[in-house]
Amino acid sequence: LTLNPDTTVPTLSSYTVSETLISPNNDGIKDSSSIDIAYSEEVNADINILDNNGIKIRDLYNATTVTNPQAKVWDGKNNSNTIVPDGVYTIQILGTDSAGNTVSDTSKAITVDTTAPVISLLGTSPINLTVGDPTYFDAGATALDNGTVDLTSSIVTTFTPGTVVTSTPDTFTVHYNVSDGAGNSATEVTR
Repeated sequence: LTLNPDTTVPTLSSYTVSETLISPNNDGIKDSSSIDIAYSEEVNADINILDNNGIKIRDLYNATTVTNPQAKVWDGKNNSNTIVPDGVYTIQILGTDSAGNTVSDTSKAITVDTTAPVISLLGTSPINLTVGDPTYFDAGATALDNGTVDLTSSIVTTFTPGTVVTSTPDTFTVHYNVSDGAGNSATEVTR
């Protein structure tokens, strides 16, 4: 009688991450990410979140003899239930079958971004116009996210009470707003 040991390594038959960029600030916009996996066979499964040094900061899931566990949600918190610093966090998927064969995957990551963009006015503020001046031209503003990502083209500019009209006396306010990819909104800037 010859027994052939099981040397077939389990595989991930599916693996999805709902959000690769989150901002866990409880504003209801990209506060968490859902991690959904399925294995090719029954395994003892672990899902962990690793920091940029490869250190486990969150035990997200641990179960025995599963093939298709329910999706697990990472809320950007560590094992101490504290929101982690901004950065890139690797998802570690492990699965070990009854023969000791292990699948390991660290191919996907989630970026935590809780930093709002910063808007800077161009030109002077306030601006005083004389009735009858030519059409008002707004000098605009710039926006940077995390100090380096230019979001200037994404700024939404609005005027209250409406379009600036120079033919009659009035006071107008120009509002500048922008949000980054994680849903963090800049503090509104006005002129």
